[in-house]
This record gives sequence, structure tokens and C-alpha cells, in this order.
Amino acid sequence: MTEITIEEALTSFGLSQKEIKIYLACLELGTATANQISNKSAINRSTTYDILKIFIEKGIASRVIKAKTTHFEVASPNNLINQL
Repeated sequence: MTEITIEEALTSFGLSQKEIKIYLACLELGTATANQISNKSAINRSTTYDILKIFIEKGIASRVIKAKTTHFEVASPNNLINQL
């Protein structure tokens, strides 16, 4: 049986390459600000915000306010599979 990578799985779920980069950056960082996610994924901050907004609408990510700063976190791959 052939194992597929997480990137291949995310692509098969319809995520773009930028969305995959942001998802993986979020997954690695845990709860993080959009700026931290942008830096980790090497995608500009405005695009990062746009993609995070899409993730929230799809239920892939959630927003948390900590010390008056918005942080984001994504669902684990297992939860993502269950949602899809």
C-alpha cells in the first residue's frame, strides 16, 4: 500500500499550494499570529489573512484573542479528514 504525503492529501482536498503552506505553518506553530504564520510560510501577510479567513469559513481554522492580539490555529490533520 502506497503512503501519500500530507501535501498530497491536502491537494486532493482542494487546497492550493499557498493554502497548504499556510496550513502546514499553522500546524507547526500551533496557536500563532498572522504575522508569525506569514513569516513561517514565506507568504505575504495580506494573503495570509485572506487564506486564514477562508479557513475559518470552512471550519479548518479558528481565531483566538490573546492579550488583545488575534491568534489562529488550524484543525489537526485527523480532524480535517473527519470534517471533509
